[in-house]
Amino acid sequence: MYAGGKTAVIAKEMRRYRISLLDLCETRWLQSGQVKLASGESILYSGHPEDSAPHTEGVGFMLFKEAPRAVISWEPVNSRIIMTKFYTTHKKINLQYSLIIFNSNVTSTLLYSLETWKTTTNKLNKQQTFINCCLCHLLGVYWPDTITNANLWDRTTQKRQ
Repeated sequence: MYAGGKTAVIAKEMRRYRISLLDLCETRWLQSGQVKLASGESILYSGHPEDSAPHTEGVGFMLFKEAPRAVISWEPVNSRIIMTKFYTTHKKINLQYSLIIFNSNVTSTLLYSLETWKTTTNKLNKQQTFINCCLCHLLGVYWPDTITNANLWDRTTQKRQ
């Protein structure tokens, strides 16, 4: 997205596929901020904090015209993580929808990031532990309650990464 014209192409594809919220990886932008495109879409992004850093990383969200109203707050954590809270009128979002969001946003981002690191068994185990903790949270299983990994994966229709 660092090259000119990329955001316009992505915004056009968002309109074509009727996507309201799109996760962005490798934006290659520095600093963090919010940009409003001429076509009405907004981008929240987080990149390297230093101006002299190479344009190699960065994450963000592209929001369709109405979607920014649903953003409660957002906070750039680093060049690989951005935390965003959204407003919803739904009191309870069912497990199936939560898993769809989890798989499309969290799992895919973790797997993509893992490709950029040297893969070790220790890193794979830490990633799987994080995924399992998130799945337990989605199911409402908190300490001191326990659940086996096999049961967790069966109840959430997940496979071990």
